[in-house]
Amino acid sequence: MKFVIPLTLILTFLCAAGALPAQAPPIEWGDIPKSDLQMTVYEADSSADAVVLGDFGEVKFDFTIGDGGYRFERHRRIKILKRSAFDRADIALPFYSYQRKEKIDKLKVQIFSPDGKKETLRKRDIFEEEVNEYWSQLKFTLPKVQEGSVIEYTYTLHSEGFFELPEWYFQEDIPVRWSEYRVHIPEWFHYVTLSQGSRPDISETNTTHESIFVISNGRSGTTEGKVTHHRFAMKDVPAMKEEPYVTTMDDYLARLRFQLSGVQFDTYDPVLTSWEEVAKELMSHGSFGEQLTKTRHHKDILKAVEPIMADAETPTEKLQAAYRFLAKEMEWDGNTSMYVKDDLETCFEQRKGNSGELNLMLIAILQAHGVDAKPMLVSTRSNGKTVQLYPILDQFNHVVAMVPRDGEYIPVDMGSRLRPAGLLRVSSLNRMGWIVDPDKPEWTNIDAPESKSVVMADLQLDASGALSGSLKQYHAGYSAVSARQEFKEHPDGKHLQENLREFNPEAVVDSFRTQHLDDIEETLINDVFCHLPGSAQMAGDFLYFNPVILPSLTENPFKVEKRLFPVDIPYPFNEQYILKLQLPEGYVLEEVPEPIQVSLEGAGAKFDYFVKQAGDSELQVVSRFTLRQTHFEPEEYKGIREIFARFVEKQREQIVLRKKT
Repeated sequence: MKFVIPLTLILTFLCAAGALPAQAPPIEWGDIPKSDLQMTVYEADSSADAVVLGDFGEVKFDFTIGDGGYRFERHRRIKILKRSAFDRADIALPFYSYQRKEKIDKLKVQIFSPDGKKETLRKRDIFEEEVNEYWSQLKFTLPKVQEGSVIEYTYTLHSEGFFELPEWYFQEDIPVRWSEYRVHIPEWFHYVTLSQGSRPDISETNTTHESIFVISNGRSGTTEGKVTHHRFAMKDVPAMKEEPYVTTMDDYLARLRFQLSGVQFDTYDPVLTSWEEVAKELMSHGSFGEQLTKTRHHKDILKAVEPIMADAETPTEKLQAAYRFLAKEMEWDGNTSMYVKDDLETCFEQRKGNSGELNLMLIAILQAHGVDAKPMLVSTRSNGKTVQLYPILDQFNHVVAMVPRDGEYIPVDMGSRLRPAGLLRVSSLNRMGWIVDPDKPEWTNIDAPESKSVVMADLQLDASGALSGSLKQYHAGYSAVSARQEFKEHPDGKHLQENLREFNPEAVVDSFRTQHLDDIEETLINDVFCHLPGSAQMAGDFLYFNPVILPSLTENPFKVEKRLFPVDIPYPFNEQYILKLQLPEGYVLEEVPEPIQVSLEGAGAKFDYFVKQAGDSELQVVSRFTLRQTHFEPEEYKGIREIFARFVEKQREQIVLRKKT
């Protein structure tokens, strides 16, 4: 949502350079110390393939364009240490190009070889590329990059508006030797500072009185005003390497954000008011709330859906009917948004829409049929975590529907014909959502239902080491979505054989049958009849084989011993593997893996595994791994790492059979 801030003054700083604190920038263009040129290893992190030698950004308010904005000047210098970092010579500078709200100029780029030779990038080698209807980027590639090169570039970003200032990252996926950010804010503008990660090593603030040229009601003159100068810096910042099961690394890197909270000229005009006010404004917005409250935006949709809704009586039946109708009629265009681009009618005519359009369409249908459906804003996992303390709307990028079903409200997320109502897209599983209700806006937890996968194998092992028999697979929740997606891509079931061949190259699926493939609200069941030659290896009188023929994990995803940020697994799961095995005639059991039962405190995760003999010729193998807790703080990391390690270890262990003598 764009906040329109009434300005009674247009301000232009006089002698801007002289108004800044008398402190030189931390790096000078082209002035690279010989020691940096000759550096071959970054001593603070010898494994680093590149290091940011210096990164300097500065924000100055600028009221010479539009209703005012800012200039963001940046100077960045990177040292390339290894060939694996050559792709850092491919650089893209994004800017918000919608209605020409931002532009980049004064771009200079150069690269130095270790001997100090310099090559400057020509303007014709810099390209502007449209990313989508809102964003563009300047792209360029530095030539002749080699081990030891130093890349340097500087530019100025001009932006209309000052609702948000550029966020600044002190930390990256490579070490940063020096990072500094300066922001100069006139007294009329009040900002909330949002920080995360390590605190800056330097955090300085001072205020100066400056002569300001004022234009008001056609009159001009000079006046005195105060400007607050902020300086933040960090040195020797360690690299933050991405690990599995994380929402986005942006949530954990050391960074700063400035969010406008109010403007004060004669009186104080708050921008960050309250969640109640934001909900009211949003529900009156033409691209959001009006799409629901004004019938003209969805009358043809209601007419089309009426035959489907005619027999639906309860809220649950109405939800199912509307969901099935839209899942069949509408296609997701791949874009995530919380707003409607044109209107819902146009979207319906095209039979395609962004994520927000599809979910607002569902809400409009349900509300028109008396169902108390409400929009809930979320920030997708890649967009980052949300801040509940301040009513900041720009932190959201997606909207889902909160709908009553069987006496409770569930989140519903259109966009896939393979997901049932109540199963959000995985990208929406980001812990919290905000319900847009002008009377009672509220935050709520986003709790994903359990994903369940069960494999029941009934197999016969012969003396040659071949397995044959059947696998019965049960898939529910997100496991069913993935399994149905595989059938969508391979209707002939070819993937069933390919999955087995990942672990047994000679595996053959003789036949298969499925149940509930098209009924997405039911558990998907596969019966697979297969032959697996070479499953056991013969060594003299012994047969060695792994009884887990379809391991779900072959290695522990948690490799590092210590983790500095949380583990965020999207949804809970329950995985079971149960094998009934007929032993080959003439063989007896020699050795089996030790049983194990391990769980985390509070039963957040549990794994158990055992092998038992049933009579002289039959074995039963049971492996069960259940995860109920999906978020683990760094101090809980050791436990989740260990239980995954045990799980992977047991799936690798072999059973030994001995030939009777």
